[in-house]
Amino acid sequence: MGPDFRQQMLDNALKDVHAVLLTHEHNDHISGLDDIRPINFLYHRDIPVYGMDRTLAEMRRRFYYAFDPDYTYPGKPRVHDVVIDGQPFLINGIEIIPIPVDHGDMPIFGYRIGKLAYITDAKTIPASAMERLQGLDVLILNALRFQPHVTHLNVAEAIDLCHQINPGICYLTHISHEMGLHQDVEAGLPPGIRLGYDGLTIQVH
Repeated sequence: MGPDFRQQMLDNALKDVHAVLLTHEHNDHISGLDDIRPINFLYHRDIPVYGMDRTLAEMRRRFYYAFDPDYTYPGKPRVHDVVIDGQPFLINGIEIIPIPVDHGDMPIFGYRIGKLAYITDAKTIPASAMERLQGLDVLILNALRFQPHVTHLNVAEAIDLCHQINPGICYLTHISHEMGLHQDVEAGLPPGIRLGYDGLTIQVH
């Protein structure tokens, strides 16, 4: 739920959110929380926010007004937190499988839903998590830049992981301005690995 959450909803003509899955508490992944308020107003219901205990504790600190039941301002986001521990769980009958990865020395979650997995801000993926990534049609994986980085995969590391996981297709995301021109980078990628881009739509059956 990044800072462009509102624009993504508008661009894709989406009108509802049933749940929020948090990977971790860095600001570029949580700062769109206030923009769920129109959904609260439209459907008159709270939205569950799922994440590990550390992440949700930080959410309760930064967005205290949203999570405090005694703070009754009518314009606040209506949410409630749901702590997850790495075990699969259901949302509206759909199985969500957390993927524990390491963002440098910070444990965070990616998620698998059916045959799609989304992993952002990873530097390493433990062997136990790799087992949860087998048989994918689509893998979305971070690749910050070509140069090594202490907390993010670079392009070479992401390509190596894609080859190990062997999904139907892998889209690289969380791309920095240091990467270069989109068409130049994509021309040098192996088959089955593409760069993500604004407006990309993925259909998973």
